[in-house]
Amino acid sequence: MVFGLGGTKELSLPMFTMLRRFAILMTMIAEFYVLNIRPKLSVKISVALMIIGAMIAAGNDLGFNFEGYCFVLANDFLTAANCVFTKKKLNTQKEMGKYGLMFYCAVLMLPLSVLLNFGMGELQRVCEFEYWSDAMFIIQFLLSCTMGFILKLQCNVVYPV
Repeated sequence: MVFGLGGTKELSLPMFTMLRRFAILMTMIAEFYVLNIRPKLSVKISVALMIIGAMIAAGNDLGFNFEGYCFVLANDFLTAANCVFTKKKLNTQKEMGKYGLMFYCAVLMLPLSVLLNFGMGELQRVCEFEYWSDAMFIIQFLLSCTMGFILKLQCNVVYPV
């Protein structure tokens, strides 16, 4: 998440989009080496066309930001690794399921996340947020959390187990 947000801050939208398309390519390559999955020719062509299309769209954006490129490519690598190793774990742990795996990942990350946010003063800012009593904000916040959960399942939808 840190690398993704850092990349959006540093790059223009077309360049960010173009570099994010490489996550799909990295996932295909990682699936080949880690899971021994060979994608169909039609999948390879589709991924190539998406990357070429994104390169054409970002072709006029010649601004170079090394930090932004590194952030987005690190995000791509970590996204691919997350998708592949989640799929690998789901293949070996049939009884856990994707929801169980997501639950345990969230539970294991909760203490670290709370410590980091406390250390950076973010928890105090959250507690002092002025819209916690606004019903519309609460509804939108809960919908956002729900959509985050749905998007987290993306790896298993785009790349079924």
